[in-house]
Amino acid sequence: MLFRRSRFAKNSGEKSPKKVGPKLSLGEANRLYYSGHPEEAKVMYREMVDEYLSGRRKFLRFKTAYRAGVPFWNFRFSHRNKLAYLQIYKNACTSLSHAIYESEHGHPYEAIDGIDIHKYYQRMGVQLAIEEYDDYYKFAVVRDPIKRFISAFRNRVAHHNDLAKMDAPRTGLTTEPDINYFVRNLEEYISRSDMIETHFLPQEVMLNDGIERLDGVFRIEDMDELALTLSARVGHKVEFGRYQTGGPKATLSDLEPDSFEKLLNFYDGDYDLLESYYSKSTIKDEFLMGKPK
Repeated sequence: MLFRRSRFAKNSGEKSPKKVGPKLSLGEANRLYYSGHPEEAKVMYREMVDEYLSGRRKFLRFKTAYRAGVPFWNFRFSHRNKLAYLQIYKNACTSLSHAIYESEHGHPYEAIDGIDIHKYYQRMGVQLAIEEYDDYYKFAVVRDPIKRFISAFRNRVAHHNDLAKMDAPRTGLTTEPDINYFVRNLEEYISRSDMIETHFLPQEVMLNDGIERLDGVFRIEDMDELALTLSARVGHKVEFGRYQTGGPKATLSDLEPDSFEKLLNFYDGDYDLLESYYSKSTIKDEFLMGKPK
């Protein structure tokens, strides 16, 4: 499973020589990936990156860059106000995407033909270089890794029932797991479902090991502070709506000790990267306090 990406490609905007031949099919690469041939698919994803760098592909999707092992930045821009929001799923990303859109266009986003705010931005792709945005205010919102996992489980597994639409065969796994069954089989679920992979990947993937290159990093508990910061930069009040809150209640206390320990290990890289914002010791104490003596 790819978490810490290899650095085979430079994080630059340099163009590779153009290749001849038909453009590769993303659908074909995805089918290969979900049919149990991830390494073969990775070759195709890397070739798509080359197509993008040569100008033969207009934009590069998040999953293409990630599965190719390429460092990338999933920014959502307000060029008008020189804001670059580094989007991380399940960290108020829908609220922030709407705010960035309104900052850029001066009016709220209105979905047309079922194109929600995320599909709208996905069509713009990711960036492989950020040097041209040096004068932009680049920021992200981070979250305690295990609490983010619980939020994703509530919303994507229990509420949206994403597992009913798995991309790979469902044999041997239930599509309606409780939280501990889901934790025990987390890697398998991630390998079978695009939506599950998207929302449960560690934050370090989206932060690109480059947290120091951002101008602002806010904890999800500090959204009011972020709103004030953005309001000062754009010259009017910025507010965040509430989206993607559906799902049954689930808390730390619902995790069994083995599940909690597995998640600590699974998100170990996040806790290392975000040690200035969230610590393992704090979440351990909170977990133990919620358990019966």
